[in-house]
Amino acid sequence: MKTAFWLAGATVLALAQPALAADSIKIGFVSTFSGPTAAIGNDMRNSFELALDHMGRKMGGIPVEVIYEDDGQKPDVGKQKTEKLIQSDKVDFIAGYIWSNVLLASLKAAVDSKTFMIRPMPVRRNSPASSARLTCSRPPGRMTRRRRRWEPI
Repeated sequence: MKTAFWLAGATVLALAQPALAADSIKIGFVSTFSGPTAAIGNDMRNSFELALDHMGRKMGGIPVEVIYEDDGQKPDVGKQKTEKLIQSDKVDFIAGYIWSNVLLASLKAAVDSKTFMIRPMPVRRNSPASSARLTCSRPPGRMTRRRRRWEPI
């Protein structure tokens, strides 16, 4: 787990040339902090804070500032919060999305502004928010085989 945090931090710093010129790295964290599924978002926020405290609240020697926003598990609210983080707060990275409907509504704003987005991996390969469906197309001639019923998803 510790290695994963270091690798994520190294990747973030390698891809963040504008952030390196700034006084601090701004991370926007959009998640569900209210409503019936708030426990998941609060656990994500607590684990993110714990990881930052473990790293001394710095990445590569640069102080980290995190701005938390509540999406209320609603796509339109999540999109508004994402646009606010990008346009008003000028964050370098966006993270924290739990629900694919909120992520898909917010994705265009992040892609258009070229803001680096970090998101959890989907549990299912064929989820609507899987990386392949959002950003990639299948190469021509690629061979695939059907999954057997007894194979895990």
